[in-house]
Amino acid sequence: LNGDKMNYLSERFLQCSADMAPKKKFQILNKVINDINNHYPEDGIKKRMDIKSQLRNEFEENQAFKINEIGDKLFGNHQGKKQEFDDKIERYDLQYDTFTVAKENTVKKLEYQMIETDTGIEIKIPMEEYNTKNNIEIIEEPGGTSTIIIKNIEQVRLR
Repeated sequence: LNGDKMNYLSERFLQCSADMAPKKKFQILNKVINDINNHYPEDGIKKRMDIKSQLRNEFEENQAFKINEIGDKLFGNHQGKKQEFDDKIERYDLQYDTFTVAKENTVKKLEYQMIETDTGIEIKIPMEEYNTKNNIEIIEEPGGTSTIIIKNIEQVRLR
């Protein structure tokens, strides 16, 4: 209706509505955060990866996603990002929502960082390794490029 998707029969004729599934809410939240991160590449890879790490920590602490608190914690000190987050979340009417995810597979994306370079190289980093920072080092170069160093590799498999 007017370019927006809606459950036409249930909302118009039956006059009832169903809440969005938690999996869909998580997908929207994750997409909004990734879009904002990719919209500000000048922050550097390390800062953008830290935001994803904070989202995972927030879920582990609360076992739920509190949208308004997540926006404040992730983007509260940057007004432009915070405003963009609020606008995109409000578009989906999730700004005051709190939800939990029942299935582990839904939040599986929070268990690792997935990086794709401009040359097509993909790196999948487990969040535990990223948080300990013993084996992964990210160096921001003055020219705007980044260097990722993976240390202490004992064995390598090709897939």
